Amino acid sequence: DTPLKALPVERLSEFLNWWETTSNISMRFSLLFQIVTMVRPCEAREAKWEEIDLENCIWTIPPERMKCGREHVVPLSRQAVDILSEMNKIKCGSYIFFSPKNPGKAISSVLRHKCFREGPFYGVATAHGFRAMWSTLLNEEGFNPDVIEAALAHKSGDAIRDIYNRSKYFEQRKIMMQWIGDFVDDARKGIIRRSGGHQGLKVVNM
Repeated sequence: DTPLKALPVERLSEFLNWWETTSNISMRFSLLFQIVTMVRPCEAREAKWEEIDLENCIWTIPPERMKCGREHVVPLSRQAVDILSEMNKIKCGSYIFFSPKNPGKAISSVLRHKCFREGPFYGVATAHGFRAMWSTLLNEEGFNPDVIEAALAHKSGDAIRDIYNRSKYFEQRKIMMQWIGDFVDDARKGIIRRSGGHQGLKVVNM
């Protein structure tokens, strides 16, 4: 998964309608889960049930699975929890999004690349590009840039500051993640909801 093309947000509805036709449920939901959580493709594909706290709607990704090498706690929106509930119905081993050929392993990135290569969005979107899409949109919508960076688990060069910010902004990240989940729900209905930069003000001023 390479950070190449970021899907224009105006085409998100079109993309989601196409992706819903993906026959393999594990692959379909793995990308949707990645989209609504803002994580990197491999972090979503290799997610394990033991990392999930459904009672508190939290996903804790261990340091060894993070590019930054530090634990990342992701607040889960209603939409993310719904995806997990669907996958729980066909639970097969420790990986949430398991391989159709080998349920003991996570779904392969090769299958996802194949879908992108053979689909109408080849050269337009990549799995990793959704992070850039959200970063651009959330900044345009007025969300606090520090909150966005904390959600993306980017390293600033100051490890202590990064850890502090992720803890400090957790409640704001919860609000932002739910906004993303609702945005995706609207997009699936053909609605691209923009606020002209005012949406994030209530979060910035918390």
